[in-house]
Amino acid sequence: MLLELDLWRPDIFEIEIKYYSNETTDPVGVLWEYSSRHYCDFVIDCLNADYDKLISLDDLIEKYKTIWKTESEHSDDSMYTEKSNRITILKENIIDMDLSLYKDMIKKIFLEGEPDSSLTAAQKFYAYSLAFLSKENDQDISFKYTTSVLAELSYFTLNLENIREVESNRQKGSDFIYQRIMDNLLRYPQAISPIHTQYTFSTFLDLFKYLFFEIIKNNIVVKKCPNCGKYFIPENRIDTVYCNRVSPQDPEKTCQEYAKYRNFLEKTRTDEATKLYRQIYNSKRNKAIRTDDPKITEDIEFFKKESAEWRSNVQAGIKTEEEFIEWLKGVKGKKVF
Repeated sequence: MLLELDLWRPDIFEIEIKYYSNETTDPVGVLWEYSSRHYCDFVIDCLNADYDKLISLDDLIEKYKTIWKTESEHSDDSMYTEKSNRITILKENIIDMDLSLYKDMIKKIFLEGEPDSSLTAAQKFYAYSLAFLSKENDQDISFKYTTSVLAELSYFTLNLENIREVESNRQKGSDFIYQRIMDNLLRYPQAISPIHTQYTFSTFLDLFKYLFFEIIKNNIVVKKCPNCGKYFIPENRIDTVYCNRVSPQDPEKTCQEYAKYRNFLEKTRTDEATKLYRQIYNSKRNKAIRTDDPKITEDIEFFKKESAEWRSNVQAGIKTEEEFIEWLKGVKGKKVF
């Protein structure tokens, strides 16, 4: 299996995973496509994939067999075998991916502490490599690929016309064909012929490593959303905290929207608790001033101590804000000495 990565622009790529059998030079077919995406998307998708929950290989093949038989009741076993072999190869390559080292790099370079704008991601990786990577780890971050240079036309109709020129005039020689194609290009100046590079990898992991270090090299910030726990790249502001994926708590809100909604509720509840606390404290304090009773003074100190413990428990997640409010309502309902 080979993965061909075409870089059309510095940030846009197309991937085709081609299946080769018996070490032939021509692929049997295309296993998977990941077309016209920002290269960061592929890296983030790989980092966020839950490989532990991937369907087992046997279940996948059995499911694939069922679908294939349903699509064509007359499909023979050889055709099924070919299809299942392709999906098996793809599945095995994905399951073998261990990205723990790269997640640790992201943690050290991007997530720990406040981002230091005076240091680039590449400089932080340099520090990381000296501090954490040994010669054994160097093998983990190395990868192999081959490259080739391709020229394509953005003008599809003209491209077909040039192909016909090649096919119909092959006997007249390359010089004749070259001149005919040049004439065609002169007639259509809007047809740009960009040269782009095609990278070929033998594994998913090699492709991931290549694109991962493109992120480091280009100083692109990677974050981890505290709401859904997934990695993301901020679209506009690098100080963005939450991602724009669908929130796991509310499918109608993004993580950003849900975080704002949750903070609003927490602030509302906190305001209610603060209001109740002040009402109770002022009531007890006024009573103490009027009566000069030491028992009321002791009661005030006890109330302050109990309230502080409740706040600590709420912040630690032991108690909820709602429970604190209910406790305050109970205290307010009691008579002051």
